[in-house]
Amino acid sequence: MNEVYPSPAVRREVIKLTVEEIFKYTKRPGRKNLEVVAHNIVNKYPKSFEDNIDGVRIGNGIESLTNQLVYKVENETRKERKWLKEFKLAKVNPEDETCKKWLQNEFITSSCMQNRSKVKEYMDRTFNERQDDISKKTLVSILHSKWPFMFEEEFIYSDYEKIVNLSDCKTKLIEVLNERSIRIFKILKHLNQSKPIHIQRIVFKSIKDECELLENQLPKKMRFLEVLADYFSENIDHVYKTFPVHKSLEEIVEIIPNTPFMIIMGNSTATADKFVVCIERLTVAKFSNFWEAFSYMFVCFYVLNMQYPHHAAATYEFVQRFCAELNFSKTKLKTKASPKVLTLVKAMKRYDSVL
Repeated sequence: MNEVYPSPAVRREVIKLTVEEIFKYTKRPGRKNLEVVAHNIVNKYPKSFEDNIDGVRIGNGIESLTNQLVYKVENETRKERKWLKEFKLAKVNPEDETCKKWLQNEFITSSCMQNRSKVKEYMDRTFNERQDDISKKTLVSILHSKWPFMFEEEFIYSDYEKIVNLSDCKTKLIEVLNERSIRIFKILKHLNQSKPIHIQRIVFKSIKDECELLENQLPKKMRFLEVLADYFSENIDHVYKTFPVHKSLEEIVEIIPNTPFMIIMGNSTATADKFVVCIERLTVAKFSNFWEAFSYMFVCFYVLNMQYPHHAAATYEFVQRFCAELNFSKTKLKTKASPKVLTLVKAMKRYDSVL
């Protein structure tokens, strides 16, 4: 096995069997222990579990294998909680149940927009039931099957607006991201001058080279999130990542995080025209525009009551406060503000009038 890179199906089976064996001893192994398990597996079969794209090694595979083990443990324990709760079923409004069944049938059988107004009405009426399912940590794959219209762009934003108590969020967020991206890039470049020169060069030289290659400023606009993550010493690979266009989605989803994630099919963020949003490794939406895809992915954290990934938390929180403008005096959200994000927001306002 050491010289053979397993197929996605075989890799999933290895993960499944490993977790089953772990569960014989504990249901709560913790990430540190799972990392030890992953380390032992990779040490024994380095060639089989290394991260590679088209035969090019991009990592030893320990982190991606650890993440898969963590996701599998979380999913299995979540399923267990779901089965336990079935013995204590909450009362369901008969009318809501009728709406839900109609929506499921409509999604399967309808091929036109003639019942769209009714879909909107029923989706609005069943909002609380969907939120109840989400509060029970229902798997996204089950939500997708139970509420097939839920992940359509229109209804994701509709649910998001109810949660944050704002309106016209899609248009406003995409416009702000487009309008402020270059400005944020310039300010971050100025602020990053306090960092060691070798750190500055890595991301900014890459963007400068791409601007010269394309003969436009688009990379500065499209890659400001990369600069933002670099400023916070975070990893943009926990938000999105580019992959060769010939790479299959089945292969890609095996090595991406479980949290909302954007797969970019192409050579770079600035030139790609295919963006895939996955949640718990399930493809939920596809876009041809980067900001539309990112905006959709961002609101999914709120609709699905998910935490930002640890390695990109400040990056997302900055977007939340400075771009989505979710401050807690205007919304129903209750979250402690990150000091380093607030410091950057204040710096943005201070430098904004200068640059």
